[in-house]
Amino acid sequence: MSVTSSVPAPVATVPLRPGDHAAVHELARMAFGERSAFDPDLPRPAPDRHRCVYDGDRLVANAVTVDFTQAFGGRFVACGGLSGVMIATDRRGRGLGRRVVHDSLVAMRERGQVVSALYPTTASLYRSLGYEVAGWWGETAVALTDLPGDDEGLDWEPCRVDDARVREVAHRRAALHDGWVGSPEYLWRRRAHRRGEGVDDDCFVGSRDGAPVAAVWLRYRDADDAVFALSAGLLTGIDHHALVAACALVAAHATTTRELVTTLPEHVLAGVCEHPQRLRRRDQWVWMLRLVDVDGALEARGWNPAVEASVVLGIDDDPVFPANVGRRRLVLEGGRARVIPTTDDADVSAGVGTWARWYAGGSVTAAARRGEVTVGDPTALALLEAAVATGTGPATLPDFF
Repeated sequence: MSVTSSVPAPVATVPLRPGDHAAVHELARMAFGERSAFDPDLPRPAPDRHRCVYDGDRLVANAVTVDFTQAFGGRFVACGGLSGVMIATDRRGRGLGRRVVHDSLVAMRERGQVVSALYPTTASLYRSLGYEVAGWWGETAVALTDLPGDDEGLDWEPCRVDDARVREVAHRRAALHDGWVGSPEYLWRRRAHRRGEGVDDDCFVGSRDGAPVAAVWLRYRDADDAVFALSAGLLTGIDHHALVAACALVAAHATTTRELVTTLPEHVLAGVCEHPQRLRRRDQWVWMLRLVDVDGALEARGWNPAVEASVVLGIDDDPVFPANVGRRRLVLEGGRARVIPTTDDADVSAGVGTWARWYAGGSVTAAARRGEVTVGDPTALALLEAAVATGTGPATLPDFF
């Protein structure tokens, strides 16, 4: 393993030991204030997806990778979702967080996961390891009277939240939005297991001509100012009309509650709400992206098919993977990319974090204005801006993992 100067002196990280999921739960209590009781039956990533530090028998540091795919430019890219980065209170400030993240990234690359996403509690640590802010997760409240009332003639029926038809609809919708997660088995099993944990819920699938096109997973909680409080664990449709129908199904609750809380991004809600100016952000969290394998990531995502170009990209630095550093020619044709190593001068150069933001649809021109980019050929900026303009942004990440 190649370790750079940004990584502290070697500390042995190992997979989670058998039977130690309860120890992870205890570490979560210490690190994040976890209050739920340990559930031994809750689906969890395999022990080899953890990178841990032990002091004897005591678990003192942990990071876990959740395997999924993430949509960029209409194609799904192999992603390692970094989660549960936790350090025991009495072991903080010793570089253990950096170590478990570093070794998790190395393991991701070995598994062929070309990008990594996470929700940070501190952006500075992850930026120092090559991540950059890519977008937002948010919870938004929408008045039920502002949702459409036309069900578009869909046929609805109740089902389990992990029904194959629900998963199909969610996967097809995810492909339309940069940053959205594909249909990972682990997350669906976890959702199904957690149904009814102090929350009443219902799930429905809507069909058009016998084919599933929409899905709604509603959760009900006690409320002081309504019969119940309503949230959507899933509100989706494969196209605009199917999404309108899903919203109309929810709007039927307007006689018993005032609003719906959903993680559907505001720019999507604005397309189906009569009064988008009344949308109200309830909560938000930034998410970050890292290019684990730059060449693999560039070749995996979808690109604007109208852009045919050849641009030399320079990766100036990478604190974990020296193999990412250097110049490569990005050749775009027909919505796909080829990456060719080159010694030619770079048209545009930046650190790996800046390239991660651009990969998720961020503006490389704005990055140049901030001094994050070295420009050899100014015309390349416009090409790179257009290349990621696939109609699938802005990048959002509605799923916590």
